[in-house]
Order: sequence, then structure tokens, then C-alpha cells
Amino acid sequence: MVAIPSDTVATLRALSDTLARVAAPIEGAFAAVGGDLGDALAVVDGVGGDFQTLSAALDNPDGVSAVMTLTQARQDTMALATSAHAMLDLLAALDQGSAVLGQRLATLSTVIGEVTALAINAKVQAAQIRAANVDFSVFSTEIDRLHGLANSTTQQASERLTALRAAITTAHQTATRFQVDNARALDAIGAELNASLKDLSTRRTAARDATRAFAARVADIRARTAQCIVSLQTGDMTRQRLEHIRHALDLLGAMLSPGAGAGPGLDWLAALDDERKATLLSAVCDLQARQFTRTRLDFSSQIQGLQGHLQALARETDAIANDARRLFHAEGGSDRSFVGAVAADVDRAIALLANYRLADARIREQVVVVSDGFAAMARNVSAISSIDADMRIMALNTTFKCARLGDAGKALGVVAQELRACSRRTEEASRAIADAIGEATTRAATLNSQSARDHQTAAALTTGMTVSMAALKGLEQEQDRALSGLTARCVRAAALLQSGVNRLTLDSRLEASAAEITDALGRIVALVPDHAATDRVQDDVLRLLAGKYTMASERIVHDLFATSDSVAGGPSLEDAGGGEVDFF
Repeated sequence: MVAIPSDTVATLRALSDTLARVAAPIEGAFAAVGGDLGDALAVVDGVGGDFQTLSAALDNPDGVSAVMTLTQARQDTMALATSAHAMLDLLAALDQGSAVLGQRLATLSTVIGEVTALAINAKVQAAQIRAANVDFSVFSTEIDRLHGLANSTTQQASERLTALRAAITTAHQTATRFQVDNARALDAIGAELNASLKDLSTRRTAARDATRAFAARVADIRARTAQCIVSLQTGDMTRQRLEHIRHALDLLGAMLSPGAGAGPGLDWLAALDDERKATLLSAVCDLQARQFTRTRLDFSSQIQGLQGHLQALARETDAIANDARRLFHAEGGSDRSFVGAVAADVDRAIALLANYRLADARIREQVVVVSDGFAAMARNVSAISSIDADMRIMALNTTFKCARLGDAGKALGVVAQELRACSRRTEEASRAIADAIGEATTRAATLNSQSARDHQTAAALTTGMTVSMAALKGLEQEQDRALSGLTARCVRAAALLQSGVNRLTLDSRLEASAAEITDALGRIVALVPDHAATDRVQDDVLRLLAGKYTMASERIVHDLFATSDSVAGGPSLEDAGGGEVDFF
């Protein structure tokens, strides 16, 4: 005869209270986790829009216009840099040409000086001739006028050349100063714009690819979310399983309490003898102990799985934010949008262009002076050639007159011959000067044309880059807003998901009570160690519990008690309203 300890009812009630205490926070905690998950998903929904905004911004009209402007700006900037080098070479050539021109003018001045001496000698010789019907007064007057005019014209050409050389030197110094201070930077800016364009193109392609890949990431997030939702059901399942254990323990307590009804349909418990009650008590507690262990292990496994899914979602949101920063931030760990880095390059280019245009304006002023000066010198040389022609004709006429005078005109004839020889040297010097002026004028015209073209290019480039700068600034602001929004959403979503992970500590509460519950149930099970082999106990268990055991997971636990004989002949939970699998 098995004696049931007197404190068994108290033990059963204490176990029921413990289970109630353990199960109580499950519903609220899982509801809070579900709320965190729902809030996180609502936040993540906005991330897709932010990502789309970031990608689409690069292809909007402002972005496309900025790319086109920058493409042209890169070409124009590099062309201006090349032109700056060429201008310096042209100015150096003009400087060298002006030096040559100075030497030729000096030669011409020397010849004109000889003409001056000859003119004086001719006047003296002409004054000594007193032949009848021969008048050299016109010769004397003209030779005076022509050599004076030639001298003044040559002097004027020399003075103009001096001014020209000063203008060329100023222009050359200005160009050199720009070359030293800015031209290399202009080269560098051109290279930076080129690199920025390549980066912009690469990132546009990467952004499009990332946008297409984002759909796959969303699908993965949805799949993990679905797994989380499935895992969230474990809270209700666990709570129900613990409630079933409590219900069984409460029924056993009612069975052992004199005068207490076990409930509708269970009056038969009162008619059981003590030995049968002890066997039923031991069998049911054995079943509940096994059920509790399985519930605890399943719950811990489901909690870990849910935590893993939530942490994976949190990592994915972090990865999205990191990918967005990598795609749209400047390199080197900068917090600035890469569009902002491009805008900074453009801003530096605009500043350099302003310096270029100032230097170009000063050079252009000198180029105009040089061009006008060479034109004036060309007129001087033309005048000298005309004077030289008049002097040659006058000397030839004088030679003829002197030949008719015989010995009386011989001295003057020699002077006239010398004047003709000087005229030929003047002609050669003038022609050499004219050639030098022609070359210099061609270079000056090329320089003027190039300077005018570069001036227009720089002005148009400055305007275009200023407009592009405004577009890039707007694009940067739009991207910064979208990126800040995306990052904030991802941080918020990750925080919510981590909050859900932190709430899932209920398995540790269950573990903390596991030893107490299993030990207490084990002591009761030990009252009738061979209860499973006792006649009619399986019928009593089914009659007691069939109304509650309807969950598939609990039927699996029931199978742990099954034997081949009992399965073959015993009633099933399906028959008792609980399922198809036999209890024993």
C-alpha cells in the first residue's frame, strides 16, 4: 500500500504557483518583442525610400547636368592649362624676336647715321658748284628733309620697340607668375575633375546596382521577418504548455483534497482508492515532468533562434547603412558626401579660374599694346622704305647732273653714289626689320587670338561651373538629407531589434525554476516508480487529461510513454478529443 505524503497537495499548489509566476511575463514580453519588431520593420520600410532617393539623385536632371558640365569643365580646364603653357612659349618667342628686332633697328640707325654725315657733305659740295644753269638747292633742301625724316622715323621705331619690349616683359612676367602660382594647380584641378568624374560615374553605376540588389536584401529581410513571426508564436505555445502542466497539477491537487470537486466530468476521481490515486498521481507527474523538460528545451531553442534572427536583422540594417555610407560618402572615412568632395574640386577650380582670368586680363592688356606697337612699327618701316626710295631717286638724279658737269661735279657725284649705296643698305635693313616685324606680328596675332579664345572659354567655364556648383550643392544637400535619414532609420531599427533581443531573457527565468520543479515532480513520481505498468492507469490518465492535451508538440511528449501493446489497444487522444497519437 502506497502512502501519499500529507504535504503533496501543498507541493502541487506551490509548483502550480511557480509555473504561473514563470509563465506570467511571457505574453507581455513577447508582445513587446513583437512591437519592437513591427516598429523596426516600419522604420526599415522607409530605408528603401531613402536608398532610392540617394541613387535617383545621381540621375536626376541636376545630377546629369552637373556631370555634363563637369565633363566639359574638365576638357576646358585641361585645355586652358595647355594654353597657359603655349602662351608662355609664345611670349618667350616674342621676347626673343623683339631682341633680334632691336639689333636690326640698331643696324638701321647706324646706316641712317651715315646718311646724315653724307647729307652734310653733299650740302657742302653742292654749295661749291657754281655752274650756270645747274641748281642743287632742291637737292640740298631735300637731302636735309629726307635724312631728318628717316632719322626721326627710326628713332620713333626704336622708342616703340622699347615700349613693346617692356609690354612683352610685363606679359611674360605675368604669365610666368601665373604659371608658378596657378598653372600647375590648374593642371592638378583638371586631373582632380577627371578623377571626380570617373568616381561619379563609378558610383552612379554602383548605386544603380545596389538599388537593384536592394530588392534581394528586402526579400531576405522579409524572409527573416517571417521566421521571427513564426518564432514569436513560441511564446503562446510555451505559455499554453505551462498552463496545461498547471492544469494537470491543479487536478491532482483537487483529487487529493477531501471534499474538493475536481471539475465537471471528473467526479469519478473521488471513487478511486488510495493506491490507484497514488499511481495516477505518479504517472501524471512523470508526464508533466517530461513535458516541462521538453517545453523548457524547446523554449530555450526557440528563444535562441529568435534572438539570432533579430540580431541578423539588426546586422542587415547596419550593413545597409554602412553600404550607403561607402557608396555615397567621400573616401578616407570622411563624413561628407562624395558629391561634396566633387563640389570642393569645382570650387577650387572656380577660384583658380578667377586667378587665371585676372592674369589673362593683364596679359591681354599687354598683348593689345604689343599688337598695336608692331602695327605702328610696321608703318614706321614702311615710311622709312618710302623715304629710302625718294633718297635713292634724288641721289640718282644728282649723279646724272654731276656727270654733265665733268670735274666740277665729280666730288658731289661721289657723295651721291655713296648715298645710293647707303640707300641699298637701308633697304636691306628695312626689309630684315619688316620680316622680323611680320614674324612678331604673326605671333602677336596668334597670342591675341588665343588669349581672346581662352578669355571666352574661361568666362563660359566660370559661368557653367558656377551653375554646376549650385546643382552639386543642391545634390549634396539632398543626398545628405537622405543619407542622414537612412542612417538614422537604420540606427533606430537596429536599436529596436536589439531591444527585442534584450527582452528575450525568459528562458533564463524558466531555467532558474527548472531544478525546483523537476526535483519536486521527481519525488512524487518516485512514489510509484512502475506506474506505467500498472493496470488501468493509462485509462485514468486519459480520462483526466484528454480535454486539455490537443497540441501536436505535447503529443510528441506523450509518445515518450508509449509501448507497443498499449498503442495497439489503448484509446487515443483523438478519441478523447485530443489527437491521433496514443498516450501510452
